Amino acid sequence: MANPGELYTIPFSHYCELARWSLHIAKIPFTEYPYLPGLHMFFSPVERIRKRAREAGTGKGSGTPLYVTGNGEVFDDSWQVLKLTGLGDVPEDVFQTLNYVIGPRTRSVTYSDLLKDEQDGTFYEFGKTAPVSWWQHFLWGISGFRRTVAGKMWDQMVGDAERQAKGLQDLEEAIVKLEAELAKPGSCFKASNPDQLTASAVALAALFAPAVLPPEYTGGLIPEMKLESFSPSHQQRINSWRERPLGKFTLEVYRKHRMAAVPAA
Repeated sequence: MANPGELYTIPFSHYCELARWSLHIAKIPFTEYPYLPGLHMFFSPVERIRKRAREAGTGKGSGTPLYVTGNGEVFDDSWQVLKLTGLGDVPEDVFQTLNYVIGPRTRSVTYSDLLKDEQDGTFYEFGKTAPVSWWQHFLWGISGFRRTVAGKMWDQMVGDAERQAKGLQDLEEAIVKLEAELAKPGSCFKASNPDQLTASAVALAALFAPAVLPPEYTGGLIPEMKLESFSPSHQQRINSWRERPLGKFTLEVYRKHRMAAVPAA
């Protein structure tokens, strides 16, 4: 039997979820190596593997997810892994909106709540309950280390009030754009057989998931992200997005398809 591939992730990352779900759909065996934020850059083999791939002219990305096949082929990002599903292509305009607006903005809006000092208990629980090694749990339990990581994540992905407002506006505009695509006859998000998925549907569901918190998120890898873990103002946002056509579609895709793709233990 061929060696299973290796998937390096941040367990609750939605881009990592897209890669994980894609491998599940493709029925490709793999071993997942999850790392908590910050630790994935300095204490995992990810950057060493990426450096070797760049030197060989086959790699260009950074961070996670990183998928290495059993024969050593390196897949740089979620979109390369998604192609392994055989579910077809994502139209270029939809890819641009998902990869450069929906993905980054759902992340930044979520972290604008989760990374606040007053939400440190929730941030701690996310790491504490993640299926990572004991030494990662130990480091995550050190408040100074955890808050340093949170501060760097805030600077990189959240920013000041002006940047946050612009990000939220961009997200709302992207939702409207994708809902127009969703409403079209023959939408790229809908397969001709309603029991099947398209690549666009998988990508949308995974990358919009932080906005609506599907119970099946990550396919059972981490505990369900509870609505009440977030501040009242962010809970209102989540509830409003759940009522939107894009939110309802995301929750339905997860409900019908996510756990069905997880291989039996």
